[in-house]
Amino acid sequence: LDELIERFGITVLEQTHLAHRRNGRVEFVWKENRLLIPWRCPSVDGAILTLQRRTLGEPRDNGRKYVFPRGRSATEPYGGETAVEELGDDVAVAFVEGATDTLALRWLCKREGLRVAVLGVPGVKNWNPAWARYAKGRRAIVAFDPDEAGRAAIGIVVNDLYAAGALCLVESRWPRHSKDWADELVKARTHGCC
Repeated sequence: LDELIERFGITVLEQTHLAHRRNGRVEFVWKENRLLIPWRCPSVDGAILTLQRRTLGEPRDNGRKYVFPRGRSATEPYGGETAVEELGDDVAVAFVEGATDTLALRWLCKREGLRVAVLGVPGVKNWNPAWARYAKGRRAIVAFDPDEAGRAAIGIVVNDLYAAGALCLVESRWPRHSKDWADELVKARTHGCC
């Protein structure tokens, strides 16, 4: 925290809602969430819209693994700034849960030579129908986690994708041997596949 205060100043950190003053000291709002994940604007400049924080490991005391600053949740999917550059006519669009799964599935697709722009939603309960616009005129893939929440969200998301003009088959894909795409990548690397 001291390094962030030195670089950006206390006022800026308070405005982000990542830190606040308590008992005369500045401290993180969510103490365990240490990794900062920038969610960027889907344009070439990729300006940061918000910062998400993640715990390293499992949260303690029923804490939350991922948190956005109060009042600053994601207004665009993760990876939109990259998708803007990748979205040619022959590129499919895949929607996954979160930033780490976005990066993992993007790497797995590239390894397989698949032309897929991967976008992350900040949890399936936070799906925004406006994000379906990325699928207009192209094949769409819903690649959420194979859990109850992921399975429950597919129907809603698929309907939004078709309404936005997704072409061909809107597919759903699941990690084959894992709880999510990041875990799938770790297992693939562990077994010497990557």
